[in-house]
Amino acid sequence: ATCFLWNGCALGGMVSLPDLIIAEEVNRNEQQSKGGSSQAGAMYGSKQLVYRMASSAQGMVTGVVLSLSGYKGGAALVTTTAKYGIGTLAGFIPSVCYVCA
Repeated sequence: ATCFLWNGCALGGMVSLPDLIIAEEVNRNEQQSKGGSSQAGAMYGSKQLVYRMASSAQGMVTGVVLSLSGYKGGAALVTTTAKYGIGTLAGFIPSVCYVCA
């Protein structure tokens, strides 16, 4: 239970932190530009574009890994290679992405 609590805190920070950074950047940008146009829409739109691209890539990677590992949906028994594929999706790939970020 403690592991899930710490994981929730970490994920909550990762979700809310980009919005706080964008809000600070928009505020700084508006203070520096005297009567210029606001960049808030472009900044929030760029964030959403990155989120959508990451979601699409996640779906593609999941499909490729499950198909390469031999996973069959609805099968009575899950093969050992399919279990390794699921473990890779749940542990190794997120760890690599976290380190690269």
